[in-house]
Amino acid sequence: MSDLIEYILLFSTAAFGLWLLYYNKEWFYSFCVFIIPLSVGIALPGGANISFPGELMLAILALIILWQIISKPAEFKKIIFHPVSLLIIADLIWMITTSLFSELPVVSFKRVIMRGIFIASLFLFTIQWAERDQNKIKLLLLYAFGLILPICYTEFNHFWIGFDPAMNVELSKPFFSEHTIYGAAIAFVIPFIAVAAGNFKTFGYTKLQGILLWFLLAILIFAEYFSFSRAGLLSLILSSLLYGFMRLKLKFKHLLFGLFCILILTFIFRSQIYELSKSNTYQSNTNQFDKHLLSAGNLNTNVSNLERVNRWKCAVRMFLDKPVTGFGPGTFQFEYGTYQMPEEMTRISTLKGDKGNAHSELLTSLSEQGLPGFLINLAWILTTIGVAMRSYYQSENIIVKKVVLAALLGFTTFVFHGLFNSFLDQDKIAVLVFGTMAIIVASDLTDKIKTDEKSI
Repeated sequence: MSDLIEYILLFSTAAFGLWLLYYNKEWFYSFCVFIIPLSVGIALPGGANISFPGELMLAILALIILWQIISKPAEFKKIIFHPVSLLIIADLIWMITTSLFSELPVVSFKRVIMRGIFIASLFLFTIQWAERDQNKIKLLLLYAFGLILPICYTEFNHFWIGFDPAMNVELSKPFFSEHTIYGAAIAFVIPFIAVAAGNFKTFGYTKLQGILLWFLLAILIFAEYFSFSRAGLLSLILSSLLYGFMRLKLKFKHLLFGLFCILILTFIFRSQIYELSKSNTYQSNTNQFDKHLLSAGNLNTNVSNLERVNRWKCAVRMFLDKPVTGFGPGTFQFEYGTYQMPEEMTRISTLKGDKGNAHSELLTSLSEQGLPGFLINLAWILTTIGVAMRSYYQSENIIVKKVVLAALLGFTTFVFHGLFNSFLDQDKIAVLVFGTMAIIVASDLTDKIKTDEKSI
């Protein structure tokens, strides 16, 4: 009976989506962004799963974009040849290449198809949609409003267990699989809502709308705190530091130099850092904010941290075995088991391939797509940040400047999360990542067109 209800729901929502698509394509897209935080996993015949209705709607948008590219390729020329676009496309091409050498080709090509859908619907379509300034701010606003119900549902569950941090992992189901992706999604939109609320007059909102934005920001901050996601909270601190960096008008090259210095110092003092982490006994399942954050450096008793290190080491060993093509997209969780060392395994370690990925975007790409995949991923992340900073400093449009700043700060939370988690294969984070990248590219292209017009 439950399966029948799911199929009826699937069919009826698909029918409504197709009608909305026929009536107004932009309304369909807006509804899609809004509904993604509310989407839930549904099993399909053959053992496949889909995030419904979000991924279904994204697939429809991807087909539309594919048809537009085939029928009117000239309209996409300036988009395709943007540096960020070229790197994303290069990443997709390399994913296809490594899938040909994959240990599990079916798994890999499924991952390629999903990435292609995300790129077409969330990146290429959003660039077109965000060409108008009034649309640039809508993406994360729609997503943030879509988050309200999952937040209310999750915090109601928190209330009934007394906001116990030890019991929070799966309270956000069925909307989010666990608390870290829930916290990552909220952290991503907080900078955007903060910028929108702080500049509501600039964006043309009324005083009442400004109050509502401040209220939404308070809800998001409350939810982020009680998500008990250390990475989420730390990513917001890093985002705030970048904001201060931008206020000082420091450039991308200064940021790169700072990151390079941090890497060098980390390498030089790696032994001391390791010893310090081994003496850290702070636990994450505590209501004390400072101890909760400091537990991120606990490699003594924190099982979650130790398991991450276990996965990271497995990813490096897998890379050393297949340094060029890797094991294939999506294969880490099925292949890393034999690369674990008994002395590094924890009580939550598994050999069944049923407990996730390498807990790092870059290390996942290193093990699954080899060194070229790792470098391409690193390149599109850094290029996106560089383009955003350039657009922010050079744009004469105050709305574009504010939106690009918000997009960059949100994107920064993902970059930090990417050091400790890997969520880009899930629609709830992919819409934020590729959507903000699209906003940044659209803003950069708009600025270039205006610059060219002035020079004529």
